[in-house]
Amino acid sequence: MKKQIVLGWLFFSAVWGLSEVLFGGSLFGYKIPYASIPLVVIGFLVLSLARVFFPYLGMATLIAVGALFFKFLNAPFYKCHYLGILVTGISFDLFFAVLALKRRWLAAAAAAWFNNLAFAVLMTYVIHYQPWVQNHPEKFLYHVLISGSVIAVLSAFLVPLCLRQAESLRQKYPAPFQWQPGLAARMIPLASTLCWVGSLVIFGYQVL
Repeated sequence: MKKQIVLGWLFFSAVWGLSEVLFGGSLFGYKIPYASIPLVVIGFLVLSLARVFFPYLGMATLIAVGALFFKFLNAPFYKCHYLGILVTGISFDLFFAVLALKRRWLAAAAAAWFNNLAFAVLMTYVIHYQPWVQNHPEKFLYHVLISGSVIAVLSAFLVPLCLRQAESLRQKYPAPFQWQPGLAARMIPLASTLCWVGSLVIFGYQVL
């Protein structure tokens, strides 16, 4: 069981990390407005899939740590991006594992609002990140009220759908993270290994 948890952590961390590196890198690289909105929603969807297979307290936060480490291996260091990933994992854990709200749409919406509120508070009042301090309170209010509301609405709709699809998938494939004979059964372990090995190779090439 422990091996399955480790493999699941590696897989979902890599999926989330890849979305941040590839999709997030493109959004921020081209300076697309509101880039954080789809990235947070994607993070919640990845964590929803993981929750169905690994419904443990703290798993979302651990996946977030793995995702930010994966991102660190392939992208320039922007502390706000890394903090955002970590806060997203903690927010998901808080409302789906700690408080365990029964209504999934409500848990998703609450996690989204809390995520944006916590991030804004940390950036403005704890870290004192210059762009947030200089543009206070406009940036703070926009991130919480506007961006947070959009993410909450999208998450309230998409997260329950993702959870239901993942539950159906688990009925068909109850142990996809267990190493089993056959190529199809090994696809997830192989994909996880290739993602992390490829990430380390790219990191080594950048450093050396």
